[in-house]
Amino acid sequence: MKNLFLKSALPFALIVLTLAVSCAKYEDGPSFTLATKKARLVGVWKAEKFDGATVATPLLHEFKSDGTYKRTITILGVDIVYDGTWEFTADKEKLTLNIQGAYEDMIITRLTSDEFWYKDSSGKVWEMIKQ
Repeated sequence: MKNLFLKSALPFALIVLTLAVSCAKYEDGPSFTLATKKARLVGVWKAEKFDGATVATPLLHEFKSDGTYKRTITILGVDIVYDGTWEFTADKEKLTLNIQGAYEDMIITRLTSDEFWYKDSSGKVWEMIKQ
């Protein structure tokens, strides 16, 4: 009985391992997760780093499950808010934002339940953490 279990468990383990390795969609991971990309993205994200440097000006991205989007930048204590919409594009490797009629692409490099990294149009990396 033990031999039969081991013989049947090995192929299953190989399949799971293969899927885990092949599920890595973003260059900085994660390699495997059960949460959908949308479930991981929805929420409020705060900018921590831009191109390796700590972000001094507060910047928030809010992605809602209905496809609406809000960007809030705080300058001298005043919140400047931009509303728009978001959608996954390029086989969920990119986000396309429509912010007040202007389109912007974010190339996702990392998307976990608490980290969201993306490259902007200039190729600079933004590192965000979930609030």
